[in-house]
Amino acid sequence: MRRRQFIGAVGGAIAALETPSGYGGEVLPSPQTQNSAPAENYGDVPAAGPGDGEAYFTEERLKGAVDTSIRLDDKRFEVVAYNYPSWHPSPFMEERFGKGWTEFEVLRNSKPLYPGHLFPKYPIWGWFNEADPQWAEREIETAADFGIDVWMIDWYWFNGTQFFQEQLENGFLKARNRSRLKFAIMWAFDDWTNLFPTRSPKNPGIILKQTTDEADILGLTDYCID
Repeated sequence: MRRRQFIGAVGGAIAALETPSGYGGEVLPSPQTQNSAPAENYGDVPAAGPGDGEAYFTEERLKGAVDTSIRLDDKRFEVVAYNYPSWHPSPFMEERFGKGWTEFEVLRNSKPLYPGHLFPKYPIWGWFNEADPQWAEREIETAADFGIDVWMIDWYWFNGTQFFQEQLENGFLKARNRSRLKFAIMWAFDDWTNLFPTRSPKNPGIILKQTTDEADILGLTDYCID
């Protein structure tokens, strides 16, 4: 099953979960016809070939994995949103890209790549500083009011070297309304690569290599506990 068909099948399974039993005997459209789009609109989706149904994930396997008989109307779910905290000055990044640098600069200097490409984009709230507790309070209030329960925050630790942690430590944790949102940190355990086109060093490559050992893990654990 191709990726697009798989996504469509998942959509069909969700629709089945949301449909009350005894729905007048109506037959729902096939997920493939309901949610699919022409393959030519998705350049990264290869055309189906012989045996393609076995190449990734069959609809039969999907039906076996998702029990649509379970009622969900009495269940409480938590909505977790990923949070990438690059929208504030962080000393480590400033050393490499200049005083006051944030990823807003990449956004501000973006240019359209083809007709109709809607760039640059501008944040509705302006160029805010998410490490400021007052701004953090506004973000928390908005997220909680619109049904988000948890932020899963990207977190960077390279043998004790950190960056972007100011959003959590100086903003979120010092916000007066922080109890309205839970949070979790997601250790981004990979090399920190220079993907920023503005003010880039002459040799982009790797900014920080991610390596670790037992002593580093113990240090990381102690830091989080503290």
